[in-house]
Order: sequence, then C-alpha cells, then structure tokens
Amino acid sequence: MNNDYNKIKISIIGLGSRGLNVLERIISHCIWDEKLKDKQIILQLFNENKDYGAGCHDINQSENLLVNTICSQITVFPDDTVKNYKYAIRGPTFYEWLKIKYKSQNKTINPLNYYSRKDLGEYLCWVFNYLCSIKVQNLQIIKIQEKVINIFGSDKKKWNIVTKNNTYSSDIICITTGHDTQNCEFPNKKKIYAYPLEKLDHIITNKETVAIQGLGLTTFDVISKLTEDRGGKFIKEKDHLIYQPSGKEPKIIAFSRSGLPLNARGITQKELREQYKPQIFTKEKIIKLKNNKKNDFEKDYLPLLIEEMECVYSFTYLKNQDIIKAYNFLNDYLRNKSQRNAIVKAYIPDEKERFSWEKISDPLAHTSFKSQREFHEWLLNYLQEDIHNALQGNIDNPTKASTDILRDVRDWIRLTVDHCGLSEKSAIWFNEVFKPIMIRICVGPPLERIQQMIALIKANILRIDLGPNVKVEEKKESFYLTTQFNEVMRADYYIVAMVNAPIAKESKDIFFQNILKNNIGCQFHIGNYALGEFNVNANFNLINQNNQIIKSIYALGVPTEGSKFYTYILPRPFVNSTALFDAEVCTNNLLSQIAR
Repeated sequence: MNNDYNKIKISIIGLGSRGLNVLERIISHCIWDEKLKDKQIILQLFNENKDYGAGCHDINQSENLLVNTICSQITVFPDDTVKNYKYAIRGPTFYEWLKIKYKSQNKTINPLNYYSRKDLGEYLCWVFNYLCSIKVQNLQIIKIQEKVINIFGSDKKKWNIVTKNNTYSSDIICITTGHDTQNCEFPNKKKIYAYPLEKLDHIITNKETVAIQGLGLTTFDVISKLTEDRGGKFIKEKDHLIYQPSGKEPKIIAFSRSGLPLNARGITQKELREQYKPQIFTKEKIIKLKNNKKNDFEKDYLPLLIEEMECVYSFTYLKNQDIIKAYNFLNDYLRNKSQRNAIVKAYIPDEKERFSWEKISDPLAHTSFKSQREFHEWLLNYLQEDIHNALQGNIDNPTKASTDILRDVRDWIRLTVDHCGLSEKSAIWFNEVFKPIMIRICVGPPLERIQQMIALIKANILRIDLGPNVKVEEKKESFYLTTQFNEVMRADYYIVAMVNAPIAKESKDIFFQNILKNNIGCQFHIGNYALGEFNVNANFNLINQNNQIIKSIYALGVPTEGSKFYTYILPRPFVNSTALFDAEVCTNNLLSQIAR
C-alpha cells in the first residue's frame, strides 16, 4: 500500500452538483471495487467557494428565489433505475432532506412544491459533508479551496494544476466547474449582468427605472429581488394575487426577442416515478434514422416529436369528455400512421380545439395589433390562459400535458443531437430556433411566478408589453427602448438577464483560456458553427485541437454543453437520470485506467 506505484492522485475541479456526482461514484467504487483494493487514491477537491457542494445555489441568497423543479424530483443519490451502476451510496432526496430539516418546526413539506434555492444549496452542502464522512481505507480526500487557473503537463506523465498561489500534481482530472460567469462586465457601468443579484441593492433606488433584457427564469429572479426582497407582499385574494408595494421598488420594464415570458409549469399530477414514454418519437426510430444518416432535426425528427405531442394533446382533450372515445382515438392514431390528420379531424371536428404546433411555438403568429394598449390586453389574456392551463395540471390539461412531455423525452432528443448528431445547418436551427421554443413552453417557472407577474403589472410596478424586436439605444447615462408601436421608454439601468449559451473560445475565465491555449481541449464545433464549450468523447474525455483524446482529463456538465444537450440539470430520482448515468460512464472509464 505504501508503494508509490499504487498511489494515484485524482482531482475534481469544481464541487457543485456534477462534482458531487463524481465524488459519490469514486467513493462507491473505492468501497466495493475489488480491483481498487490495493490502490491508495488521493482525491483532491478544488473549489473556489468554501461551501463545497452548493455550486451556483448560494446558501446565503434570498429565500424568495425558488428552485425551478418540485422538491421530490431532485436528488444527488443514485437508485436502482440508473442502468449502469454496480455500486451506489444511498441517501435522501431533496424532499426527504427537507422533511428532516423542518421537522422541529412542524413545517409540512409538500413533495409537489417548489422550495428555495437557498434550501437546495444547503442540501447539496449536506450531501458533500455526508459523503466525506464515509471512511474508506484506500481513499484520502483533500479539500483545496482555491480557484484553478491553469493545467499543464509535466515530464512525468502527470498534470500540474495551478492556482493563484500553488501548484499541485495529479494523475487524472475531472472538470465539473459549472456555469462560466466571468464575461459579465460592460463598458457602460449602468449596464449590468443580473448575477450576483446582491449588487442590485446597492445601486438601484425606488426613484429609478430599470430595463431588463430577457423574460426567462433569470428575469423572475431579478424581479423578485427588486420587489419581494424590498418588503413588497403578494396577498392571496380569491383566485389571484394582489401586490402590496413597500415603496422601495423601482419601475421595471422587461422585454425579450419573442416578446413573451416563459410559460408556467403545470401543476404536477404525475407520480414520482412516472415519466412519459414516447410511442412515436421512440429510441428505435431515432436510431434507425441515424443509421440512415439522417441529421436534419427539423425535417427528420421534429415531425415525430410533433406527432407525439399531438397524440398526447388529443388523448387528453378527449378523455376529459369520454375516456372510451379517448382510447379509441389513441388506438386509431397509433396504428394508422398515414391517416393521422384525418383521424384527429374526425375525433375533434372543431379546428380551434385541436393541437397546433404553430400556436404553441409562436402564439404571436398571424396576430396584429393596432396599438400598445391592444397588445397589452392580449398579453394579459395570454397570461391568464396560461395560469388556467397550469392550474388544471400536467395530466388533465391538453396543452400542459403535451408540452410537459418535452421534459420527459429530453434523453431521446439527446440521442438525436449529442456529439455532432446534426448537420451544421440543422444544429444552428436546433439551437437558435427550436431550443428557445422548447425552453419557453416546458422549462418555465412555477405557476405562482406568472401570478405574481400579473399582480405587479396591475400594481404599475412592471411592464412587459413591449412586444418582440424592441430597439435599444444608449444615450449618455440613459437607455431608450422603442417598441413596435413606436412608443419610447427611458430607463436608468439596463440589466442583462439572458443566459446565453456558453462559448469556450469567448470565455474570459483564465482557466478556460489556458485549457485552449495549452491544447488540452478545444472549442466544440459542428462545421464552422461554434457551440457550447469543450469537445468531449462518449467517455467525457477532452479532445484537443488535433482531434486527440486526452485520456486522463474528463469534463462533465456545463463545460460539455454543445457536445451534450441541455446539461443544466440536477439528477431526478427513479428515472435513470442522465446526470447520474453520465457520472458513472465518466468515473468508470476514469478508474479503469488505474484498476489494472
């Protein structure tokens, strides 16, 4: 055991949720894998933040900032559904942990509710400490609270990991650094990036007007910070909310390219282990298309996905009237592929009641408004209809049932697009057209956020009725926003609340710059289209500019966005979670290098 040959240094850089997944995998293997028994593994954990595990879920943030997933659908620990696991350390889900935390306060925890990101950060920190408390004879864990700024090779076939003050050696490295927030400064000091939210308290007063670019999840964070966190209250009155201002709020103007906010999540009616299984957009059909070199998502794969959504929508619509008729429809639709349009028309004669991909993907198509006021009224009705749909739930409401399946079939979408699955032209369309639509219709905020948005609009605190394609002009220390109706609005501050897809070669993070400079990794491309961050292979090894696999350096999560689709997720229990599956693929390959 004291032989230097058997001493192996493994380093994890970044200890957020993905780093925790790798940590759990390594500990599990060291406990149960007989091939590792004669190895002495030194595990170096690099994290800039003292709160190991939390990642971007700051334990000191406001309790008003909510997780975008119900608590029973979040975990770090694997379960029996994760297909490639031989060994696993078991532990509580976020929901189970919340029940423990609030037991002494007699607080009832609802498995279908959305809880604070502060709570989530504390859960992730607890998981880290729990894992590190497990004593393993052949494993030594060393915490290094420093930011890594460089990696370079040495003449001893080891890697040097450089921080601001020190250099550490390592045999194998796994990069799980999460979101890159380095390139967030603008020449105009009144134009600021949304995060960290705390800075808004120091610079924005109630006498100013704030423009927010974006109507996604980040904007809901900013709005909460400028309203609830300043003492404003949302009061429940019958079936809606009323906002009671504190007097400390600024005026807020929010807009986006589409002119529409994200749709609310439907109330969860599915069982914890329930995940929609595609009947049309199936793994078998996708593999067959890929084997036939089909690489155009819009032409080859989207029609299947739309039919899947139409099938769910129509079945849900019909079952609310006559369950037998609904099942008759389902049988007819699935077995008569060439007659599906006619079948839908026969079962749902009223065209307005049928599924429409165009209506869901682009609600403003074929609309025209004579004035800002007319668009304002339309938008309020649109939000109210979204609330109505969400309240009916993701099983009983046709719209929410059909859009919710997009979350459940993400692994099938990954199968079509991961690792250069699409042509360059199709990849551009997928990422710049389809992905924003998917995010808007199925990755939205909790229902209460849309209710709060309406309350703030009616309280004259918030405006979101600028429509699409707003023109922005900076003049001196002010920002001028011109709507499609030629109304001009002035703002004192401009907050960028759009989280653009990361591009490694554009990053200002010195660590990412040095990975590229040292040719340890390369920007992921499809043709000439730069997408996401680092290129990785199926085992999550970095690939350099010479297309060489770097066998002892791995990456997981956001640093692999592009190579992998939609990496911004936490593991979900009982559904063979992609995050957990990928962690085992990576760790199993990593440890196979030393288990010889």
